[in-house]
Amino acid sequence: MKRPACIFVIILSTFFLVSIAQHAQATTLDYFQVQHRNFADGSGINRVQFGGNPEEGPPFDLTTLYIKLNGSTVQNGNTPVTFNPTYYNFVSGVYAGNNSWSFSSVQPQVNYAANVNSALPTGTYEMGINGFNSRFTIYTGAVTLPIVDSKTFLTGFDANGNLHFSWTTPPNISDTQFVYADILGYIGGQFFSELLVQNPYYINSLIVPDSILDSLGNVDFLRLSVQVRSADQSNRGISNSIDIIRPVPEAATVLLLGAGLIGLAGYGRKKLIK
Repeated sequence: MKRPACIFVIILSTFFLVSIAQHAQATTLDYFQVQHRNFADGSGINRVQFGGNPEEGPPFDLTTLYIKLNGSTVQNGNTPVTFNPTYYNFVSGVYAGNNSWSFSSVQPQVNYAANVNSALPTGTYEMGINGFNSRFTIYTGAVTLPIVDSKTFLTGFDANGNLHFSWTTPPNISDTQFVYADILGYIGGQFFSELLVQNPYYINSLIVPDSILDSLGNVDFLRLSVQVRSADQSNRGISNSIDIIRPVPEAATVLLLGAGLIGLAGYGRKKLIK
């Protein structure tokens, strides 16, 4: 008579554990940023943004969102500013020294952003969402950062399909700032993927392997720009962008490759026959 009760307890425990696991798999808040951006045309915007991996679980519930400034609530849900989501695939990179870079694997990403016309107060911001996610960031105020001139951009692809990208570093950049090469992939005119690579301020070039470009998807074109960022990520100076298209292997090269593969197949067949 005890066995049914035991089975009921096991079923109830399993359901409880599954419920906990599903709750734990909710999309986590990977980043939260309060920032000022200045552009090559002299304009600027203030932005609040946050995001995470949408495949980790249920999406962000904006009704639970709050933002506090120095302990006082300044945002409840999507009020007073409205956050709009952008879904894309994301790859990050960093300068590894000795003229080489390391890259992450591609990850799905959702970014919620709101542009704010008025000046953002300085201080400590706290954001929470989904009932248990929270992050803090410190905004130190708007600073106009140097802009990399897009007219100095040089791009090219080597014989292996690797992208070579270089630019001229502004003379007024400081050793407390970082330079980010930002490469966006577009399909059908829509933003699809991003590769963001961090360089020290004194490195003004980048080599992106063909395999990393492949991870951005079968995009129609790549949009390249360069950002100068403050160490605390509060400020960004963003260049104009240029668009490039990855080269398609020439027909003669493809034919030679195909002939080579056929030849190898025939050679292997002869060996098997022998």
